[in-house]
Amino acid sequence: MKKIFPCTCYAGLALVLCSTVALAGELLQNPSFSKGLTNWSVYLKPSMRATTKRQVSKGVLTVQITQAGPSHSVQLMQQVAVQNGQSYTLSFEAKRKGPETKTQILCSQQGKPFKSQGLNTFATFAEDWSRHEFTFTAKRVAQGNSPVIRIQFGNHVGSIQFRNFSLTGSSASTPAQKTQTIHMVKSKTPSTQTSHVTNIRIVPQPKQVTQKSGTFKLGQTLFIQSNQPEATGLFEREVAFITGKQKKDFHVAQHPASELFLGVSNAADIDLFNQVAAAPHHQGGYALSISPQGIAIKGHDDEGLRNGIQSLLQVLEQSSNGILPQMVVRDLPDLKFRAMHTMLRPPAHYGKDKTIEDVLEIYQWMFRRLGRYKYTHVCFMMKGNFKFQKHPNIWPNAVYSHEDVKKFIALANAHGLVVFPELKSLGKFFFGQPKATLKAHADMLNLKIRANSADAWKKTFHASWSGQRLTAEQKQAKGDGELSYGFNVQNPKVLPLIKDCIDEMYEVFGKPALFHIGADEAHFFGTSWPKEVNRGKMFADYVNELNRHLKKKGCRTMMWGDMLLSHLQFPYFFENHGGPPLNTYEAMPLLDKDIIIADWHYGYEVGGVHPEHYPSVSWFRQHGFDVVGVPWFNQPGMRNFARDIAATSSMGLMGSCWSLHMAYSLHTRKDAFKNRPRTRRQIQGRHELGVLASTAEAAWTILKSKEIMAQYDSEQWEIHWLPVQSAK
Repeated sequence: MKKIFPCTCYAGLALVLCSTVALAGELLQNPSFSKGLTNWSVYLKPSMRATTKRQVSKGVLTVQITQAGPSHSVQLMQQVAVQNGQSYTLSFEAKRKGPETKTQILCSQQGKPFKSQGLNTFATFAEDWSRHEFTFTAKRVAQGNSPVIRIQFGNHVGSIQFRNFSLTGSSASTPAQKTQTIHMVKSKTPSTQTSHVTNIRIVPQPKQVTQKSGTFKLGQTLFIQSNQPEATGLFEREVAFITGKQKKDFHVAQHPASELFLGVSNAADIDLFNQVAAAPHHQGGYALSISPQGIAIKGHDDEGLRNGIQSLLQVLEQSSNGILPQMVVRDLPDLKFRAMHTMLRPPAHYGKDKTIEDVLEIYQWMFRRLGRYKYTHVCFMMKGNFKFQKHPNIWPNAVYSHEDVKKFIALANAHGLVVFPELKSLGKFFFGQPKATLKAHADMLNLKIRANSADAWKKTFHASWSGQRLTAEQKQAKGDGELSYGFNVQNPKVLPLIKDCIDEMYEVFGKPALFHIGADEAHFFGTSWPKEVNRGKMFADYVNELNRHLKKKGCRTMMWGDMLLSHLQFPYFFENHGGPPLNTYEAMPLLDKDIIIADWHYGYEVGGVHPEHYPSVSWFRQHGFDVVGVPWFNQPGMRNFARDIAATSSMGLMGSCWSLHMAYSLHTRKDAFKNRPRTRRQIQGRHELGVLASTAEAAWTILKSKEIMAQYDSEQWEIHWLPVQSAK
């Protein structure tokens, strides 16, 4: 049985769950080419010797072929000790340069008649590193004609590279043990019964999980071997949190391995490094092994080691009394950038009499779950709630001080999350501020003048949209002609103010590598200007100035994409705000191409159907921008958006949870929205608690995410992990 495990972003979609036999150690000698070609043989037919070169460097064997011959004219071989009737798994990573060809993989006799001894199949290597795995049962093994693993590829023109070989299987003295694949069953809450470990769910679902019949019990004293202090600290803190009163004593020793590694056992003299194979060669890739001897995790990078720990912690959360099922997990993400956007609101929004400390506890829950689900980033929006020290009067009702914000950031960092801020730098800077504040900055603001174009268009395509063309009386009732909450960027005082705010927030957030400048839903952009003013150019000039300001700090700019899209170009999509009469979509060719576009679409139905594709992604990519897709609570939107992001080699996926604070209240307070039945129904309909797990599934295994999401109720799953008793 063959399995291919591509190690690239989008190709990784082919990974599947598998079953194997219990392993008895590595059967190949020098499997990682650490000793060059020792124990290996590269056979070249005489006619191929002048046109074939071979070289080993940094654990990679490269064979360069300039003239093709029969497939058997170039072979990579090693003699192996396999036995009749025993099951084995051969795996390795490979990639090619040159035309696609078929490569023959065999376990066969070393000499004539070269009969197959259980493995005879073909593989096609990709242009990027991919992992190939073959399971077979040895047969016709006899003395006098030793078995060899044989890979034949003389028919290829170009180069083929190999690394990380492994051959594992049952030894003669250890009968093969049946094992089973973990089948992720649909259940409303996680299982805590070790007798039913098949109910254990790891979110996002790993690409390969093999479960065995044994267990490992975490003892009172745990011996940790690691070469990554941050990962060790994460493991210690979270095990202490999960086990609660069952206090653990941790003894940590430095491990000399060159690979990132963490091992856990109940005895000091057990080295578990060789218990687990190397991690997949891909950002965020990891390998996890739980055996009766202990736990071993390897990561391709820091993120991969952390991902392996988070999978282990999920197993521990669902196990009873620290008894963990024996299993092997190999996993890697499809998308490398996996973020969640969240808005920090005043404490009162989370419930009556809530304090900042209460909000910190709520975010501790959220960050812990985001960490468990292997997110990489959190975008923290501070709309009206950041106490600026240089300009204390612009947001007079702000709640959170610099020190408060740093506490939230520290909580997120403790779970491996990189935090970056969003500042509404254009159309919504003063949103929600009192009228007195607007009047104090009147010369810097546009007027509310409603053009109606978007209202009429949205009503045409979206039955739920209540907007309509307003009469003069209705406009007046809605404050038409009053001050808006968005900047008039023609005023020379605006840019210095915004730059001051960016600088202050940048420092508080620890000089992040990303900074989100907002720039969405600027519905009143330029309404105070004469018609002949080119609003597209004004929009681009303003954004470019902020981008260049951030670039001087070594920071990349992210912005929302809706003001760069016209409803005339993409008529079926709700989130396009740059069309007539503002025409800010004309800014796109003028913008700096190093800006990241956060392309947000919430997957609303059009004619009762969720969009299958999001053409704005390829539109932005064609214009040279990095793109992050931003869905909301619709699972079809998450899946389809993630697929288009991957298909266009875009940056990644960033979930959003605009009313998560309301969903949290709904499930933790029995009196939540008691007098607001319409709001209660709306929040219930969004199932927004499920966003955290579902978005993670969509970004991790794209082509199978629909099948995976159908296996469990992500909202009910999340309710189980709420920090207080559910009100349900």
